[in-house]
Amino acid sequence: MSNQISLEHLPASRRFDHFRELSTLLFVPVSLQCDDAMSFGFSRTEKTFGSLSFGLGKMSKLDVARTPRDVIRSELDAKIKVTMPLSGTIGVRQDKREALIAPGEFYVNDPARPYEEQFSEDMTYISVHVPKNCIPSRLGGLEHSTGLKFGADLPSSKMARDLLVSLSTVWEEISEASASHLGSIALDLIMAAISERSNKNDSRTDVYRSAQFHRAKALIDGRLQDPTLSLSQVASELGVSTRYISCLLHERALSYRNYVLEQRLLRAKNDLGDPRLANRAITTIAYSWGFTDSAHFSRTFKAAHGMSPREYRALKLA
Repeated sequence: MSNQISLEHLPASRRFDHFRELSTLLFVPVSLQCDDAMSFGFSRTEKTFGSLSFGLGKMSKLDVARTPRDVIRSELDAKIKVTMPLSGTIGVRQDKREALIAPGEFYVNDPARPYEEQFSEDMTYISVHVPKNCIPSRLGGLEHSTGLKFGADLPSSKMARDLLVSLSTVWEEISEASASHLGSIALDLIMAAISERSNKNDSRTDVYRSAQFHRAKALIDGRLQDPTLSLSQVASELGVSTRYISCLLHERALSYRNYVLEQRLLRAKNDLGDPRLANRAITTIAYSWGFTDSAHFSRTFKAAHGMSPREYRALKLA
């Protein structure tokens, strides 16, 4: 059985405001902007296929932004979203990558980090919500799969696309038993497409370099509390040059300095939001994760999360 969502029964003056409230229930909290709220339209049909939630929708032109504050409001969101336009286009930006998605192509959003979407006028689309506990651990946190275009250039992407389109045309006729089976197939194809895109250029050498990267990453992650941690220390312990480590990081759009800073900020943020540490001073938390200057910590935290450490703690522990 499918669910129908529409704004047609509401006065035009109330439709966009109602959609603002509805959007959080449909996926996660986001910030919305519409050029003409009086003419905004939205309709959607939803159906569950096993562990996956499918949506077939039509929507007016819309700009969507999941801001750092939105992420903080719902940090435990446990789903990713796969979206494919059937007509119109979607501009997407996440994790320092951006793409324009045309009909028959799809992309992945991870609500654990900020993203932006621009939906063209009167577009139709398919979306799939995938629980994160269904994602194989080998795919990690999907940081290398967001902001990318999945099209017909790779076999798994093409098969996933074809199945999504086919399901959208017949899902009213699909029984509950068949829906569960088809959901498993769709999940396997989506995960295969993500894996295939991530490993597009893999070779034996790439596998070795990937292993070296994960060794370096594990070493860095284990030493974040050490304020003296340096790139040269990491390279020395792995028996390679600093240039080699820098190249491994660069291949994944990372730099040593930025990665260490991001991870230290993440650990500090988790501690700031932990009720068990509510009486621990912010400066103490900062120093415990390798920061040596409280003012620098406050500036970088606000730049990353849109609010000061004190404001973040007050919001999380309210």
